[in-house]
Amino acid sequence: MSSDLVNVGGGVLAPYTDLPIFRTSERKAFKNCQWQWWYVYVEGLQKKGARKGALWFGQGIHLALERWYIPGKDRGVDPIVTWLEYCLEASTDIRVEDDDGEFLTWMDAKDLGVAMLTHMLETYGDDDEWYILSPEQTVEVLIQHPQRPGEILVRYVGVFDIVARNRKTGLIWLWDHKTARQIKVSHLKMDEQAGSYWTIAEPALKADGVIGENEHLRGILYNFITKSPPDERPRNADGLYCNKPVKKDYVAALLGLYDDELARHGDPIDQSDIPVELTEKGLNTLKLPELIKLAKKEDLEVFGAPSKVQPAKRFHREEVQRSPKARERQIKRIGEDYLQLAAVRDGHFAKTKNPGDHCNWCPMKMLCEIDEEGGDTEEIIEFAYEKFDPYEQYTTEGKS
Repeated sequence: MSSDLVNVGGGVLAPYTDLPIFRTSERKAFKNCQWQWWYVYVEGLQKKGARKGALWFGQGIHLALERWYIPGKDRGVDPIVTWLEYCLEASTDIRVEDDDGEFLTWMDAKDLGVAMLTHMLETYGDDDEWYILSPEQTVEVLIQHPQRPGEILVRYVGVFDIVARNRKTGLIWLWDHKTARQIKVSHLKMDEQAGSYWTIAEPALKADGVIGENEHLRGILYNFITKSPPDERPRNADGLYCNKPVKKDYVAALLGLYDDELARHGDPIDQSDIPVELTEKGLNTLKLPELIKLAKKEDLEVFGAPSKVQPAKRFHREEVQRSPKARERQIKRIGEDYLQLAAVRDGHFAKTKNPGDHCNWCPMKMLCEIDEEGGDTEEIIEFAYEKFDPYEQYTTEGKS
């Protein structure tokens, strides 16, 4: 990344290492539950032998997409190859849910990832309309105090996925890959995670000469890939999943094949010349195994009626435009959020909890439950948790 200072409204791009670090994920964690944030980002705790789950799965899919969407118009390593290599390190099961968030099954992560990426390639192919300008990149800005301009507050860091130019429209978009249980878009205009990446990406790209001084990121393209299990049911020409074909489906398909044959010959031939087994009456006298055998002989694929239960949409791309005013407001809010966080971290306010359904996936759930009962949290920390550095990605030499 360039070492030049670049003004970004309320912040400047700089590789300073002597300032506190503020991550997008930390910002989100603080707003979700200050108690969880404290033990993860201040105490630096994680569960011992933590089961690889959604985070590990999402990181692997992101890696596969990073190696696939390389700079330029050509694509890189087959994402399925990358995914299989990633899964060699460990094997785990992933929770799969339906559209309403209800549990469906546990599925082997490797198989689920292969199914998702296979369907993605079937849907988008090589994405020929996109020219990749920048692959996944770490960027940073210095955020000023929201009420005292010129006073540097914190070093804000983040990693955006890719930046690409649409070859048809010429517009430049920052992509945000999302491996999600469901596709939800109503909140995206206010999405802070991708919004903050979009805010700090443009100056970094200009500093590196990736885009011109007069070019701008039009907005964020959310690339949804849902955690959908493979559907083994056959699909008809309209792409609909179908039930198992019954006798009437075979009769209709074979009659249609014969009608097509007549159409290719022009004028209908004498009906008496039609083999009896190819008339509707004749076909209906055959048993199902005989009809299946006849369809195979004709190399005819037969589908049942379209199922009333079609799978949810697996992929979606949502374009959300952002304005220069939105960038200025985002930078100011980053500073405002950090002031609140620092006040809790420095003991001016107590850290609060935010109980809810999300607690089921919280890495601090066990510790929190002990705390609620007035138990010995220090003992459970020593028994079940271990130390880690939540900022290692940005403090290790060569990664900041």
